[in-house]
Amino acid sequence: MLVMEIKNITGTLRFKKEPNQLVRIMDSLEEKSFACPLTQLDRNVDGIKNLFPNTKIPIIQALVFPSQNTIIEDAPTNHHIFFAKQVPLFIQSLNNQTSILSDNQFNQMANQFMKMNNNFTTTPLCEHMKINSEILKKGVLCKNCNSKLQRKSLQTWFCKVCFTTEKNPIPSNIEDLFLLIKQELSIKDCMHYLEINSRYTIYNSLQKMKVGKSGYKKSTKYKILH
Repeated sequence: MLVMEIKNITGTLRFKKEPNQLVRIMDSLEEKSFACPLTQLDRNVDGIKNLFPNTKIPIIQALVFPSQNTIIEDAPTNHHIFFAKQVPLFIQSLNNQTSILSDNQFNQMANQFMKMNNNFTTTPLCEHMKINSEILKKGVLCKNCNSKLQRKSLQTWFCKVCFTTEKNPIPSNIEDLFLLIKQELSIKDCMHYLEINSRYTIYNSLQKMKVGKSGYKKSTKYKILH
């Protein structure tokens, strides 16, 4: 089983130990630290092992950086760290290895994953933690540093803090609203929290997402489909 952690971070990245950190160094020599993604991988793998305690299946970890402009320093040698273009060849090498699970065992694991997914229900974090949603930062936010994105064109947005460029980040920001604020959102809700004045922009983004809807015209509510 291959577990991958994808980090879309640009700049020069340096791995530090004790405590484990990932530090990004920009052209200005300014440093910013992140939680170590390798630690996140370890937690994910531990969770999978707890789900299948009786199945002895090797779990391979890989940390992937999509941008070829990322420079990596002091990378741990005991982990697989790749750029996106290297991943297909790595997966191909894994596919050439001898199968450990029978087709029946594989199908049983897949079915177990599907059942867990179907039974899982989420409660918006603001409701769960009793947080007033109005104190949350509003706007279309950068997925890397949570700063407000600036719109460059119809589909392209830019972060002035971490210099990330994102294509059409509105749907992913709407997904965050479902997780944080409400299970059902109106277009007006999205406009308010994302600070977007165009109903059409929100409507068009919702049409590209897996959402169900109920109600009529301006009273329509949207609910994300898992």
